[in-house]
Order: sequence, then C-alpha cells, then structure tokens
Amino acid sequence: MFEIKKSAKNLNMCFSSVLQNIDRAADELRIFLIGIGKKSQSFHPLLVTREALINAITHGNHCDKLRNVHLDVVYQSEQLEIDVTDEGDGFQWEKTMHKKHDDTIDHGRGLQIMKLYSHDIQYNAKGNQVKLTIQFPENKQ
Repeated sequence: MFEIKKSAKNLNMCFSSVLQNIDRAADELRIFLIGIGKKSQSFHPLLVTREALINAITHGNHCDKLRNVHLDVVYQSEQLEIDVTDEGDGFQWEKTMHKKHDDTIDHGRGLQIMKLYSHDIQYNAKGNQVKLTIQFPENKQ
C-alpha cells in the first residue's frame, strides 16, 4: 500500500512498512523539492527523511507490512517541516537524544545524522513521531 496526496506546499504519504517504500517516498520528496525550487538543496531533506523512515519501519513498526508509516511534509517561509509517524510503541527518545554516539556499535547513527543535518528535531511524548525542521538559506535556489 502506498498513498500520496500533494499540493504546491504539502506532501502527504502513507505506506506499508516495507523497506522498498523508502525509495519511492524519497523519489516523491525529490519531485516535491524540485517543484518548490529546492533541487540544489535537496541533500539534507532527503538524507534526514530516509533516516527517519528507516527508523520508523525497522524500529517502530518492526517491518510489519500491516503497519503503516505516515510522512507529512510542509513548506513555508523557506522552511521545510518533515513529520514521520509510525504505528509502533515508541521509544524513550529523551534518553537517546542526549547520549554521545559510540562509534564501535553498528546502530544509532540515524539519530545522529538527523540531529546533524536538521535545524530542529522533536519527538512526541510517545516517541513514535519525529518532526524534523530544515531551514533553507533565502534566495538560494
């Protein structure tokens, strides 16, 4: 399942939790970014969105194809807000967000990447929704 709704400043997707859907969601986001004139600035939004979707599918929904992921993107005032929500139980993000990453382990890099390439990152209380904010430099297409 993969559903898309889009307008000039909004992109909304809902899809089943299979990893192949990440590529399709990224392609749709790339098209959206081109449409708002941000093709040359698409690296950061695409990177953080992919990381958030990987976390939602693998950790949140445990690759259960019966569970969905929601991706909502809003563009306004040179700012992109990216919301990713899964149907999982959430996690204790307060503990994870402030930990220093251990380079010797093979997980946890997604959060570090999202923190590094987003201007702001927020989780809901449950920990199954992340809101990433990307600010674009003005007048740079």
